[in-house]
Amino acid sequence: MRGVAVIVVLIGVGFLLYPTIENYYTSNQQDKMLEALEKTQPEIDDNEMIESYQNVNQILEAGEQENSQQKHKESQKVSAVPIIGSIEIPTIDLKLPLLEGAGMDNLEYAVGHMSETAQVGEIGNSALAGHRGYSYGRLFNRLDEVKEGQEVKVSTQDETFTYRVKETFLVIPTDLSVLEQPTDKSMVTLITCHPIKDPTHRLIVQAELVEEGS
Repeated sequence: MRGVAVIVVLIGVGFLLYPTIENYYTSNQQDKMLEALEKTQPEIDDNEMIESYQNVNQILEAGEQENSQQKHKESQKVSAVPIIGSIEIPTIDLKLPLLEGAGMDNLEYAVGHMSETAQVGEIGNSALAGHRGYSYGRLFNRLDEVKEGQEVKVSTQDETFTYRVKETFLVIPTDLSVLEQPTDKSMVTLITCHPIKDPTHRLIVQAELVEEGS
């Protein structure tokens, strides 16, 4: 009986510790990507952009469906990850790696740039997608706290671009207007699911460039 009791206690402790371990693992992967970044305007095709957004919607819709094998298998070598920079929103204490491409693997630990949209810092609209998680502060979890007038900083290996938030709003997943490409300014559009549980809409934060790269 004592052996059974010990096993039950260990299982209980395991359940309690799992969220902490998972968050630590995720943070560790993000830190590795950011460390690798420190070391180390294409024409827009409307059809490709629409197809990419549909794929992003499917990935965001999947949310945090558990896949322990995938999450805890040996991670990709950091040198092989397509890191292009980092994104920082000081008001919500967010700093995450920014990867090229908004595929499922990229969005697991970072924010993904939709390759079919404008490059960061270029004239046009650079779409950046990210998951929201159940853990406080995870990925774009706190994006709904961002307000008009606050800053979004996007850094590459060579430059840092400062954007100011112009508006935040909700759209249905099929609303493609969030990907419109302006011809007279540089902007970023942050995209994630809303609400976090059983999402029905996309939470959008749009910001315009106010400071040239430095």
